Amino acid sequence: MNLDRFLVSALFLGLIWVGGASTAMAETETACERNDAGAIIVDQTSADDFVTDTDGNDGTSCKEAPDQYRVTFYRFGLCTANPLADNTNSLASCTFLVNDNDGVVHTIEGTGNSAVLNTSTADTPFNTGS
Repeated sequence: MNLDRFLVSALFLGLIWVGGASTAMAETETACERNDAGAIIVDQTSADDFVTDTDGNDGTSCKEAPDQYRVTFYRFGLCTANPLADNTNSLASCTFLVNDNDGVVHTIEGTGNSAVLNTSTADTPFNTGS
């Protein structure tokens, strides 16, 4: 009886180990291989391992920080009252720095970038001290 429990436990732990190992292999160990233009080389024929790192390991992602983040702002403002305080979701007390149904795309790059958020859709005037 104890041998049966041991075998079942060993089989169960073995399955967990194999499942965990396959999940851990999804990310490569170093930065991705890039083409001459600096773009990451993507192999679109494989759904499991579509990038290769500089060490030759295949995976679904690489260990490197992105060059930039792209964010789209639709509403960005300051409110004198909590618009989520009740079920009305009223934005009547808000003054918007960005208020655009199409959104304002902003690219965030590394430190030292002088680009600023386009606030051409801002409400005017912006009341000082409110």
